Amino acid sequence: MKLKEQIPKDLLHLIKRSKYVHVATCSSNFIPSVSLMHYIFVSASEIFDKQKGSIDTDHNDYIIFTVFEESVTFSNVIGNPNVALLFHDWITAKNLTLRKKSIHSENCPIVQSESTRLNDFLGDFNQSELNQMSATANGIADIVDPDSEESTYYRRLLLTANPDADIFILGEDTAIIKVTIQKIKVSDMENNTSVYGQTEQPV
Repeated sequence: MKLKEQIPKDLLHLIKRSKYVHVATCSSNFIPSVSLMHYIFVSASEIFDKQKGSIDTDHNDYIIFTVFEESVTFSNVIGNPNVALLFHDWITAKNLTLRKKSIHSENCPIVQSESTRLNDFLGDFNQSELNQMSATANGIADIVDPDSEESTYYRRLLLTANPDADIFILGEDTAIIKVTIQKIKVSDMENNTSVYGQTEQPV
């Protein structure tokens, strides 16, 4: 799926600019798992061509991230390549946090301290660059050979975008996961939804 050709610009902006993605996988015996990942969006014009060892433009866009080979995510992808990805902006999260009432005592210093730190952290985001929406994407995950030039190429892109995540990107026994997006469902604060791409679930 070439996202640029099928989704609105603000949704593409969210996917390109978000730092983290929630990755949902499921084992072959139907046990689900969710992990938070550093990732990059790689457009069709930037992907690695296995045959030429260079850039090729005749492919889909991809979501790229790394996993440890001993992780549940890696094991699940081997047994079941169907994955779901959640892209979410933090303006919505901040608004919900500020409106939510605590079930604990308001006089508890621990609760107040954690709440203050969270609000300060969210307040540091540049709100003008984010959109009040969430996007859930369904796709097919493919494991890239860790010893290949393709793996080296994507690790370099990942490290450029996420220099603080070098232990996850360059660590031993890690592998690149490349996800082809097939469908995206978008929801906003008013629960308006739109679907882009195929309407059926991946098989």
